[in-house]
Amino acid sequence: MKLVIQRVTNASVSVDGSTVGSIGKGLLVLVGVEADDTDEMLPKFVNKMLKLRIFEDENGKKKPVLNKKETAIAQDRQELIKQKFAEWIWKDINRRELLCRIYN
Repeated sequence: MKLVIQRVTNASVSVDGSTVGSIGKGLLVLVGVEADDTDEMLPKFVNKMLKLRIFEDENGKKKPVLNKKETAIAQDRQELIKQKFAEWIWKDINRRELLCRIYN
């Protein structure tokens, strides 16, 4: 799997002459997939791409694009989901015993 990443001021995708997707300023990512590539590979590439520092501030310096408020909300939700999942997973005694047998 190969990804080609390009900064764009706008981009669109057309199929049979009809626009099926478009963006303003952002990233255009072309993905090349080979026969032996798997679905599990894509999250690895996406995570690498998200860590790239490719936008510039008003001084021309590269900087991350981050919405601090939304990131904090997402982190809080992630923690809540982890806690609720842990509570749920161990609540049922049969499920607990099965998982302990499988993973221990």
